[in-house]
Amino acid sequence: EDCMEPFAASFLQDREILLMERCVRDLQEVVTEALGEDCVVEKFGSAANGFGTTGADLDVTFVRAGCYRDSDAATAVYDLQSRLQPLLHEHTDFAVVEEIYGSKVPILKLRFGENLEVDMSCHNIRALRNTQLLKAYSMLGPVLHDVVVAVKLWAKASGVCGAADGNLSSYAFTLMVIYYMQVHPDVCLPCLPADAFEHAGALGWEDPRVQRARAEWGRPDLSVCQLVSGFFHFYTSEFQWGVEVVSVRLGRRKSAAMRDFKRLANHYVARIHIEDPLETSRNLHCVLGSDKEFALRLALEQAFYVTEIDVAPAGLRSLWAEDESEDQDDADGSEAEA
Repeated sequence: EDCMEPFAASFLQDREILLMERCVRDLQEVVTEALGEDCVVEKFGSAANGFGTTGADLDVTFVRAGCYRDSDAATAVYDLQSRLQPLLHEHTDFAVVEEIYGSKVPILKLRFGENLEVDMSCHNIRALRNTQLLKAYSMLGPVLHDVVVAVKLWAKASGVCGAADGNLSSYAFTLMVIYYMQVHPDVCLPCLPADAFEHAGALGWEDPRVQRARAEWGRPDLSVCQLVSGFFHFYTSEFQWGVEVVSVRLGRRKSAAMRDFKRLANHYVARIHIEDPLETSRNLHCVLGSDKEFALRLALEQAFYVTEIDVAPAGLRSLWAEDESEDQDDADGSEAEA
């Protein structure tokens, strides 16, 4: 039998974290030289939200002190293209890979060292706050972390993840897992208050409501494999596709027709609805092509069927093997005691 990497090998590794930290330090030096000492480079996305997987790209943005809004596109392009790019071209550890200046959020794509891909933006405040919210969820306990990572690995292996390809984003899948665990009767993951993260001066993780939720939540007596299998069952057999809204802000099962979602874009369309918890008008199905949505539903159904017969879904063979090994160890221990 061929050797498999352990499930933990799919987590963001210490060596990768160290490389990212060095990259941020070097970028900070460039930003300080170009824009002044009041500009700070911040990580966001999967490299910073606690749900990163090995091989993840690094998303960064620079924020000027006292600026609490996203930068307008023209200013962002000027800062990236005219002030930072010349210095980055001179830096021995950075290579400019691509300029994406026509998008809503202008991006300068870089490579740091030999293989760390970096997406750099300007004053992307919304992304920083979303990252802080997800980081708080990741700190509630390791079981949520492991289920999110497992679902992301499955989605990647199944070819249904990646907004650039017309699929749901990794962020959307993370919200889907959180919502599923909030409404699962045997899990009851707490619903963290979005307003603890949505504005400058908000306390975030230190908010007493967040700390109370962390202290009061009882960890579920279910394995990661059981919870991942339950994820596929929920979105295949229970979730009201096209009607129900994935809303971690509310953490309750509600129809898109309810007043809570009157601001949600295209809430009247019979498609999957995933609400951004901090920008409640944003429906994360906006990037999802209709053919890709069909492919997603088919992939979820296939994963549900294989887990029903205790076969590992795509990308999760090592997790299932480890779970079987633990079950065997428990059985052997019970026989020894008898």
